Amino acid sequence: MAATPALSTPAELELSSAPVVNPEVIPVYRPGQAVSLADFLAHPPDQCEWIDHIIEEKTGMTLNHAATQAKLAYLWQQYLFQEQLTGRVLVEALCRTQTQGRRPDVAFVTGELLGQIAGKVALDQSFPLIAEIASPDDPGEGLLAKAKEYLESGAQEVWIIFPENKIVLTAIMASETVHWQVFDRTNPIVTRAILPGLVVNLAELFQ
Repeated sequence: MAATPALSTPAELELSSAPVVNPEVIPVYRPGQAVSLADFLAHPPDQCEWIDHIIEEKTGMTLNHAATQAKLAYLWQQYLFQEQLTGRVLVEALCRTQTQGRRPDVAFVTGELLGQIAGKVALDQSFPLIAEIASPDDPGEGLLAKAKEYLESGAQEVWIIFPENKIVLTAIMASETVHWQVFDRTNPIVTRAILPGLVVNLAELFQ
């Protein structure tokens, strides 16, 4: 006697007819690779920036650099807490300038802009207040050009910090011209364009 074929239940028939969905393949980008800005922003590698269509890894961070970065982020956040201001201090968060995809060492984003970055990997402009900390192998001209790039893309003020020399340059844009100030241990940093009343003593920053 021939065996009676097993009957499928309605649930089994529904599962068998369902289309097979392949899991999304997430691309892995590496430093030195040429990609579009859209692809970079879709899956940005950690500690990497998008510079002239090439993925570049941020390198050269020394212990002194890391300590200065952590201390500055703490001092900015402490000021926000004391003054009960909205906004947030971010470390190496991604933002778009007019030409590049950058990760500034320390950045402040206002409460208003926080709503624009919810669920996003990058802010569509420079952060309002940015600090870049120089590594020993960073060319000075490149840092000054980067500050100008930030200012032309929405930043209100940029700090360039030299931990080895214990000097800080701050820049603002006025009448399409970058205006610089130099601070050392003899005079504290005072903001000019954003977060009025924020004062950072270099002795405390570099201690």
